[in-house]
Amino acid sequence: MSLGYNRAQGLAHWWLDSQVDLTEAQSALVRTELARLHRWHRREALPRYAELLQRWQAMAPGELSAQQACAEYARARDLLLEGLPRVVPGLASLAQRLGPEQLAHLQRQHAKANQGFHDDYLARPAKALERRAKRLRERLEMFYGPLDTQQQRLIRERLAQGSFDAARLLEERERQQADMLQTAAAIRGQPDATAQGLVQAALGRMLESPSETYRAQARAWTQETCEVVALVHQRSNPQQRQAAAQALRDHADELLRLAQQD
Repeated sequence: MSLGYNRAQGLAHWWLDSQVDLTEAQSALVRTELARLHRWHRREALPRYAELLQRWQAMAPGELSAQQACAEYARARDLLLEGLPRVVPGLASLAQRLGPEQLAHLQRQHAKANQGFHDDYLARPAKALERRAKRLRERLEMFYGPLDTQQQRLIRERLAQGSFDAARLLEERERQQADMLQTAAAIRGQPDATAQGLVQAALGRMLESPSETYRAQARAWTQETCEVVALVHQRSNPQQRQAAAQALRDHADELLRLAQQD
């Protein structure tokens, strides 16, 4: 975790460069903003993440309902989003400086990513289900250790019975991407306050889709995932729960150590 966290600034810069082909001046701006965000995140956000993991550590030996799992998911999501306003000035400043050729580059990157999503999740539905089951299993095994055959089968069966709709998710991704491009084009040449307001509004539409139909579907997908997580926990043995508690404690301790580094 420490290695990945300390490399986060460089990885974020690399990703942004791959998306919009940063100029030298833009690259310097991005590095400055990322360093500022990283300092804040290390000092203020990491200790709060550690507190949440410590909460989950205390919960691990007990029972877990789907309602509790969703409540904890919402708690984690709200905590992660608390820092979102801090990225707005930097995003707005970068968007003010993006040229038409860079927006065209971003559009091509979107198309490439969408083709990859189509190939992974729409072209081969059976393989997509296995991919989703494997991803969820691996995330759970980060805490519980190896899941048994029954737990793995439970994950696959419940995901297969769920309402996940890759085509609908791709449609929402494309809406967000079009919104991003339109917002970036509108920001160019605008004063800081206007640019930041446009970025804030776009981020809001990304987090809460304007489509009530999609919002209802997303809530259903989250609820179904909470149910799977709760069922796996309910079928976990004492050794798995102990492993989960220990893993959560170790992660929390590491976050606190990271927070104390300069």
